[in-house]
Order: sequence, then C-alpha cells, then structure tokens
Amino acid sequence: MTGVRQSIRVGKETKFGSGEKSGDWFKLPPNFYLQATPSVSTTELYSDGSKFFDTVDYGQFSGSWEMSFAMDYEHLALYQMVFDTVTTAAVSDKAGQWRHRFTVTNDKTVGSFVIEGVILNHITSNGGKDERFLLKGCVAKSIRFSRSSGASRTTVTISGFYMDEQVTLSTSDRSMYDEYDGHLVEFSCLFQGDISDANYMANVESITVGLDIATNPNYTVCRGTSVGYNIGKADIQLGMTAYANDFERYRALVMGGGTRTTNVSGSTYKFMCKQKRPLDRMTVASYTECRDEEKDFSAAYTTSDNSVAFILDDVVMNSFTRQKGDGGRLIDQMSSSKCRKLTLEIVNGTEALI
Repeated sequence: MTGVRQSIRVGKETKFGSGEKSGDWFKLPPNFYLQATPSVSTTELYSDGSKFFDTVDYGQFSGSWEMSFAMDYEHLALYQMVFDTVTTAAVSDKAGQWRHRFTVTNDKTVGSFVIEGVILNHITSNGGKDERFLLKGCVAKSIRFSRSSGASRTTVTISGFYMDEQVTLSTSDRSMYDEYDGHLVEFSCLFQGDISDANYMANVESITVGLDIATNPNYTVCRGTSVGYNIGKADIQLGMTAYANDFERYRALVMGGGTRTTNVSGSTYKFMCKQKRPLDRMTVASYTECRDEEKDFSAAYTTSDNSVAFILDDVVMNSFTRQKGDGGRLIDQMSSSKCRKLTLEIVNGTEALI
C-alpha cells in the first residue's frame, strides 16, 4: 500500500553536502510540489564469447529535483536558491512596506540547500513505516516564471541537482505542512520599457521569464558523489505569444533592435540596417491596486501595497514565428529573446524573507 501524504520543507545548508540546516526552514508558497529523481550511472561489462554481461560497474550518483509553486507576495525565501544577491530596503513613501530586489551578479555564487520530506505510510491500511528523506547538497540550475491567459496566477518552476540522499524509516506524528496565509500574484502586464501607459503591450497572451545558470557538480576519482560544484554563465530569456496586430510593439524590434533604425520606406520595413543594439528594457509587472480611468499603469503600480516587477535589461529579439490561425485569430510566438540582466523586485509588508 502506497503512502498518501507527503510533506516537504526547504532550508539553507551549512556547507555543501552536509545535510545540516542553517537557520529556519523556509515557509513554502501555495501549490508547492516537489519531484526528485536519484540516479546512479551503470555500465554493463561484457567478455568475448558471452551474450550476457559479466558484471556491472556502478559509477557516480546524480540526483535531480524540480519544485513548482504559485507565486505570491509573501513567500520569497526560495528565490535565494537562484539569485545570488538580495537587498531589502524600506519604501520611502510607504510606511511598513519593504522592497526586495533579487539579482544575479558577476562575482558571487548561490549557496547549497537541503530539502527534507516525510511520507506518511502508516496512515494507510497495511502501511509500512514512514519515510523521512533528506536531499543533501541541493543546487539550483534554472528558474521559470510563466503566465498564460487561462489563469490569473504566475507559476514558478525551479530545478537543479543534489549531491546525496538519505532515507530514515520511522513513525511520524504529523506531516510538516503549514496552513497557507498570503496573497497570490494575480495577472501580469508587459511593458516595452518602464511601466507607463505609453509602453503597455496590450496584445500579449502568455509570458515566460527564464533564468538558466551553468551549474555543474564536480566529481573526484575516489568517491561516487560530487564534492562541490562550479557556476558558469547566466542565460536569461523572455518568451511570449501575442496577437498578430501590433507590429511596432515587437516585430519592428526584431528587424531593427532597440535603435528603431529599421530600414523604412514609407510603411515598408526591411531587415537590413546597421548599428543595431538591444532594446534597453522590458518590464513584466503585477500589482494589487485596481487600475481605472483615473489611474494610469504607473500610478496603479506605485500606489499598490504589494507589487512584483521583472526588469529585463538589454533585450535581444531575434526571431518570431507566425503561427497558423485557428479561423478566428493569428498568434505570433517569440521564444528566443535573450536578456543581459534580470532584476526581480517585490514590494510587500514583511522585512524578513520567509
């Protein structure tokens, strides 16, 4: 009989692979799920004259994990798994509000984390002992923020590798789940530049912001688990689908870049132009204030008690795909836009990262 309930908690690790938590466990955001896959490399060894392998060489251990959750304004600690620099400052014109900035810098690295889980097997009929598993040396490699038109929420996915796994059989009194108390990040707006009515891109159907970091485990010849990890270059992407009726907002940027020096003759645009450069900035924003006739985007964003902004600098749009229509609309897909830097800025009413 399989277990029917699993609970997870995540925390900073004292040092890579120790499995020891540093500080408090993080409070997890809503809709949190974890998938972990332990794997050992194996090679079958054969001899001449035999159809069947003689023995098996068991090599390096490699564990992978992926967590997904709904983005909210309160539970921010998990972003420390990917962003190596976090700053917190009081909002000058809002008493009790704090601005948290998450960035990736050139001279820092992210630390490792520990993930602990409990599977309650004993609560099922004919169930066995409960399993408490510990994933040691967890290091993130990528994060994805995605928002589609079918729902208001932004879904976050973080994935990476882990060094080792430990399982202890016991009987637990309860799971480690805590009741959720917070506010979802609802709806997102895309702006070509800073947040303003003039920069609003109204016809966007879905948005994905991604950050991949070339992070790899390091192995030695004397053991099967990794002894450390190295961190390489960052790859930041912006993907979106848009209704094909707003040429100036994105198609012209593919042709001319951020210079707007596309070779134009009347209303005819051509790709051949010189001295192109990336678009200075694009911004994806969510906020709690309602925008109406008396309040523009900038005012709604700045007066909100809670807000989120993905600030993408030096955006390179190099292609888009005209997808065939379904009889009612045409959609353009842009999945290969690159960005030089990403800043995640969140305003909420809590100074600490929980």
